[in-house]
Amino acid sequence: MMFTYAKEKIQIGNTTMIAAKQFEIFCGLGGVGKTTLAAARALHLALLGRKILLITIDPSRRLKDLLQIKEENAGKIESVPLSNFSENAEGFLDAILLSSSVTLARVIEPSLAEKVSQNTIIKTLTGTYSGLTEVLAPMEMFYFYNKNQYQTIILDTPPGRHFIDFLDSYQRIRQFFDQRVINGLRQIKKLKFNPVDLSMKKIIGVDPWIFVHKILNEGIRKILEYLEKITDRSFLNEFINSLELIYGARGAFLNLLEKWHLLQDKNFANWFLVTAVEQDRILELLELHKKAKGIVHSDSYLILNKCLSSYWDMKDGNNSKDVSNSNDERNNNLGKQAKNSKLNKIRNSLYDKELNLKKIALSTFSEDRILEFLEILEEPSFAQLLLISEGWNTFNQK
Repeated sequence: MMFTYAKEKIQIGNTTMIAAKQFEIFCGLGGVGKTTLAAARALHLALLGRKILLITIDPSRRLKDLLQIKEENAGKIESVPLSNFSENAEGFLDAILLSSSVTLARVIEPSLAEKVSQNTIIKTLTGTYSGLTEVLAPMEMFYFYNKNQYQTIILDTPPGRHFIDFLDSYQRIRQFFDQRVINGLRQIKKLKFNPVDLSMKKIIGVDPWIFVHKILNEGIRKILEYLEKITDRSFLNEFINSLELIYGARGAFLNLLEKWHLLQDKNFANWFLVTAVEQDRILELLELHKKAKGIVHSDSYLILNKCLSSYWDMKDGNNSKDVSNSNDERNNNLGKQAKNSKLNKIRNSLYDKELNLKKIALSTFSEDRILEFLEILEEPSFAQLLLISEGWNTFNQK
């Protein structure tokens, strides 16, 4: 029986907070605190007693330490004791550093797993910089969804333009597993000449290279093209044989892909688009959001991270009167006031700038869909991550 928590709202006192969903996806640009906020959200929900899995792709070294993630254990679940963060807390937060090769091994048939894991070309295709990490991330989510072990699965997506690769993964996987592609590749093996110099579409009705190229990033494509040039035809055949192995898992991939519609259902998924209160960052994220329309549902949230305005009690500063008696004390206070006046001007300027940036955000998101998090001016630590996680208590479900 599957968990039925998709529509559940979290109640603390008289406040109904943002509902936890089966899937929660954090996306945005690099360097805006996206991964930290995803980890804080996972911690927040875990401390409320939910069974949580956090899937992350490229966390900072410090965050890896906090989540007890090790590169050599990529693809394996690490269970972090909640007592690390709050002394009396019980239970664990599960976290996993996504590994393309491990995800592929999970998805394919057990009978193919050993062959795939030992295949040199497939190892290259599933390497860290192959571009398959973004494509396979949804497969990892849906795999654990089918396992029915977690009430909420949180995915920290790759930053920037790689997020678009993640959004395109549905179409890219479906195109890659088009039966015409594998038929075309098999035809290539039978040809007596070099197919790279000819239009395969003219020969067999479809150009399989188009679909193969769509699944790989530019760097890996160049490597493969170079290897094909400096080796004999046997490399090309070996490459096609490797792809045929992956095609053996076609059914498993397409079955998992059928869950994609859940990410577009506001009852099953929360999307959090993260940016910092800097003009270029906000504009870039709004552009990403525009490209994601039709995939990210309309009830998504915009997170403005690294806000400073909440640190300031009053915009006009401290206007306390000078009540000193001596001339020396009065002169000293006048000097302090002059210094404070400059600081207030700087502060007020930053305040106005931040306010204007929020107005830009309001051009796309309604006020109840914009969440603000304070700038944390220290390296992430157990205490700091707990502090950020407590920030989720302040947002109400509208």
